Amino acid sequence: MPARRRVKARKQPLQQRSRETVAVILEAAARVLEARGLEGYNTNAVAERGGISVGSVYQYFPNKDALTLALITRFEDALLAKVRDAVAASESKSLTASLNLIVQAQLEAHAERAGLNRILETEEDRLPPGVVGHVSGRRIEGTGRRPAGPASS
Repeated sequence: MPARRRVKARKQPLQQRSRETVAVILEAAARVLEARGLEGYNTNAVAERGGISVGSVYQYFPNKDALTLALITRFEDALLAKVRDAVAASESKSLTASLNLIVQAQLEAHAERAGLNRILETEEDRLPPGVVGHVSGRRIEGTGRRPAGPASS
């Protein structure tokens, strides 16, 4: 039976400098994917693009799947923030206007770095089931809006 491949980050950055290093690694990974595609995407290329040692990459990410998962999570977090903002902006608007704002937010999120997002969508399907936290499973909190449905008495 083959060993399970680890796809979670090794550790979370706690100090500001560590958070900055992780941000550099993620941006470098995104740029490598955009420029070289999956064929040129590996931890050595990410380290080179980020101007850091490959050891620094491995300090936070055990392999490129864990790095890819972090990129997917970063995109999903940004998408969710845009949708939350759209929901908040739609307060007291008509249903049609509200839906337009929410759909527009999603389109804008996907249009930013569209090539990268297409690659991440493909990789999301390739990664083992259950490791990617899909946005649809997260709640949009703090908007003051209740789910639509029959009125309760």
